[in-house]
Amino acid sequence: MILKSNLILIGFPASGKTTLGKIIAEKMRCPFYDLDELIEKRYQESTGKSQSCREIFKLEGETKFRSWEEETLKELLNFKETFFILASGGGLPLRTENQAVLKKLGSIFYLKVSPTVLFRRLRIKGFPAYLGDSPNLDKLNKVYEEREPIYRACADKIIETEGMRIKEIVEFILKLL
Repeated sequence: MILKSNLILIGFPASGKTTLGKIIAEKMRCPFYDLDELIEKRYQESTGKSQSCREIFKLEGETKFRSWEEETLKELLNFKETFFILASGGGLPLRTENQAVLKKLGSIFYLKVSPTVLFRRLRIKGFPAYLGDSPNLDKLNKVYEEREPIYRACADKIIETEGMRIKEIVEFILKLL
């Protein structure tokens, strides 16, 4: 596979976007950006408040959070690096406008993981705000059914990561590049 330019990782929260992105960027000696971290930095610069994306989502509501997300994504179009890796937010591809920006930015790899595995990982990592205060597998399955076709349609490459170790996924992606 030949990259259009940058490598963009999409998928559900806890699918491995940030972990894999950092490792691949280190191996390729290129910059890595986590969109959530960029949003948090932008939010702090704008409001003077240091908040996580989960907190911003709860404080501002989903509509305002998605606006922060979209504006931050668009700023990446102006980055001067010749190649970088981006871990997108889980909800980013849901907006058609964001899909168009992602496609301008680079090749999109969807890291596909089953809802059961995601739920197990999220129990350790912490659930995203959109699953509410009492998340359960049924809620996650509903969100999964809504988002999964969007991720598939947006992706240039779908990588089934189920049962693979991080090292194996990194090697697989590097071979694709």
